[in-house]
Amino acid sequence: MSDPSKPRAPRARVAVTIVALVSIGCSSRPAPPRAPEAAAEAPVTWFSLPAADVDKAASFYRDAFGWDVRPSTHEDDPTYDYRVVVNAPSDEAFVAKRPGSVNGCIVKKAIGLPSPVVLVEVPSLDAAMAKVVRAGGTVVSPKTPMKSLGGAFVLVRDPDGNVFELFATTPAS
Repeated sequence: MSDPSKPRAPRARVAVTIVALVSIGCSSRPAPPRAPEAAAEAPVTWFSLPAADVDKAASFYRDAFGWDVRPSTHEDDPTYDYRVVVNAPSDEAFVAKRPGSVNGCIVKKAIGLPSPVVLVEVPSLDAAMAKVVRAGGTVVSPKTPMKSLGGAFVLVRDPDGNVFELFATTPAS
């Protein structure tokens, strides 16, 4: 049985579909929504909120929004310790049960996040990093293992300068 006080990586892939209604010229006809079966191969499954003081930020999100903030993890490098924030009914791996909802964490600014970011879950970090570079983005951090999540992440930047995380679970050996 898992320890509920220990954050774990989302094991299920949660696809978040964002439908944007776009008006072109004088037309008031919105773009058709994408079919649910057209979900992304690399869905957004998490978010990270950087903070200079993680405990102070935890108090803020708990008090302002009623989020359930879990105790800090303990990574091999304490710079990467974080606190899970649960803002929607979730399973034991913190995967939100409500469609369109994702949970996340509060991380130390020292890891290099300039602002809140989304986490894109991918099957392979190496393959995803190569795709980001081919598409015009850049890789901005080394792969960082996260023992509490059973995987690793890397920070990447899109051509407009937006930073986000790529995450992949590590296969059990």
